[in-house]
Amino acid sequence: MRTIHAVKSRTCAIAMSLGSITLAGAGEDSNVSQADAQRSAPLSFEFSIKLPDYPSQVAWSRDGKRLAVSQFNTGKVRFIDLESRQILDTVLEASGDPKMVWSPDDKYLALNDGDKANGLRIVETATWKDVGHKPRLTGECILQDGPALGFSKDGKFLWISCYKRQSALQPNQGPYKALLKLNVPDLSVSAVVERALPMAVDFAAVAQDYAVSTPNGTSQSTIVSSRFPGRDQLGGPILRTFATQSELDADAVVGATVEFKDDKNYQVHMNRVLQWPERSAMIAFWSWPNWSLKKDAAVPDKYTLPRLETYDTRTGERLVAFAPTTEHRIPLHDVVLARKAGLVLGALSSMEPDAGAVAVWDPLSGKQLQVLPTNHQAAYLWLSHDETRLAVIVLREIQIFRVN
Repeated sequence: MRTIHAVKSRTCAIAMSLGSITLAGAGEDSNVSQADAQRSAPLSFEFSIKLPDYPSQVAWSRDGKRLAVSQFNTGKVRFIDLESRQILDTVLEASGDPKMVWSPDDKYLALNDGDKANGLRIVETATWKDVGHKPRLTGECILQDGPALGFSKDGKFLWISCYKRQSALQPNQGPYKALLKLNVPDLSVSAVVERALPMAVDFAAVAQDYAVSTPNGTSQSTIVSSRFPGRDQLGGPILRTFATQSELDADAVVGATVEFKDDKNYQVHMNRVLQWPERSAMIAFWSWPNWSLKKDAAVPDKYTLPRLETYDTRTGERLVAFAPTTEHRIPLHDVVLARKAGLVLGALSSMEPDAGAVAVWDPLSGKQLQVLPTNHQAAYLWLSHDETRLAVIVLREIQIFRVN
């Protein structure tokens, strides 16, 4: 088990990799102790656990006491008890790379049955026996990547976000979204909600569609779609990317349609959209480019391109572009939003030894607040339901951080 001291002993090496960023508690002239500095920082390391296989997907129990972890090579699901910091004996056999979610009362664990099977299971956590099984989803509904499973607040229904293939009547339209509302625990279909696109688009490649619960009880989802309205002067396609928030059950649009500003310099893709309904904000995480769109545009290092921006969902205005996340040549791989603390957390992943880290930003100012080393590349992040702890996949480890 790694100690906090062991992580901090690599501070100097990480600081060299991260350029001018100062890590919390790393200054030689500081009068603040390492422990005090870490407690006052937005994020602090707690402990790590090594698994027998590489972890791929993680799901927090609602009470924050257990983690369900799927294994990349075997597909098996294992469980970590966070109070004892031990891997439990329970193992669920699964196929593919299952995504998972716990019910609001932790009575059930829902997981998909692998990519090829495209099915679902519900397991009762008291006995770890299947109580619901759906070999295939309805019609051509294909489970999407990312957070595609979600229980209703009362635990009586399971929402599934999935792709449906393009219509023969609209051959230029790409895959579109549907939501399945399934009864718990037998997984019979309660409703199918077709996702309305925010506007007429030339190609509807929808990146995300998942729910966010707000204090007033509203569940919202986001549709991200792309449009190719024409070509630039060099013949390259011009990309316009939009996001629309909607109410989950009624599919009613909430707020303005946001157009993400790519400045027409490079063809880019939206990797993640983070919703912050309490502040009428949306955080966009841009991904890698395909080709240059401007002849005079400088060709940047590939590790400098991903970026984060905050938009006002009432007006569609871009509020702030974050401080460069990768000016230190370490690519940003994944992001999550801790809404209660008002922080964006990002995984910095690098193949260089001792160069991975978790970074923290203020989403309203774009200021980078902290960088904590993870030894090797930080791949994916999962935030607990109460937003007080963060699980990070680092090779064969799960590292646990406290959100202060």
